[in-house]
Amino acid sequence: MRWIAAFLALLALLSASPSVQAESDRLEWQVRYQSRTVRIHVIPPPGKPAPWPMAMVLHGASGLGRGHLIWPMADELAKRGVAAAVVRYYDGMSPRLRRKQSVHWFREREKILEHVTHALLARRAVKGPSIGVFGYSLGGFHAVAMAASDRRIAGAVALAGGLSGHLAGDLSRREAAPLLLIHGTADRIVPYRRSRATLAAWQQADRPVHLLSMRRVGHVPHGENRDYAFAEAAEFLALQLGMASEPPLPRPRPAAEPSAQPPPADRFITAADEFGEGR
Repeated sequence: MRWIAAFLALLALLSASPSVQAESDRLEWQVRYQSRTVRIHVIPPPGKPAPWPMAMVLHGASGLGRGHLIWPMADELAKRGVAAAVVRYYDGMSPRLRRKQSVHWFREREKILEHVTHALLARRAVKGPSIGVFGYSLGGFHAVAMAASDRRIAGAVALAGGLSGHLAGDLSRREAAPLLLIHGTADRIVPYRRSRATLAAWQQADRPVHLLSMRRVGHVPHGENRDYAFAEAAEFLALQLGMASEPPLPRPRPAAEPSAQPPPADRFITAADEFGEGR
């Protein structure tokens, strides 16, 4: 009987892991940037041959880690016919840098992502001429920056992100890409007002933008709120990439989380270090 109990426990562990499906289905690509190799984990749409429409998925300041907010998003994209490219963009930075998430290196990270975008669209497996992007936290700031400045971006989603200070000027000349902002109103790492300010900037430039507010949700959405955010993000990007003919019907929003306690201090970089002035 012990082996049965052990087997059932193993099944429960596997089903609870957010990265099981992504690990079993993903492809491993590499892009050379200067003298370094940037790893890209690609989750293709199941049962569909290439070329695929593609969206990049960008991690936060702590790196990819176990990917609890990355792999589920990649799976949601793949379910909708969009290949997800999980980019380890820190790989393109010097290993000597101790604070790769610092605002001082924002432009360097932008250069890496610009190079990766070009490399992905040059692949025969990727259906161009444009690409989508989803980013969480620091990755969300980069997703917004790419939407503001790169015409190859078909649409962008920022979860708990915002507009970087160096792009806070007039966006009307940039033809910014359609943008979906998703943010918890109780976020203590990246304040909710960062998304409000980004919304205002897009509206002032008369560019397509929408803000989904999650009431009493902190920097890390959980449970139904996380699932809701990923589903909305994936459907938005699928629409921008031509995988949906019309906007999806709005789904009911989950109830507010009972509390929004700040995460342990050692799990996240402070907003000042990560995003700089103007926060």
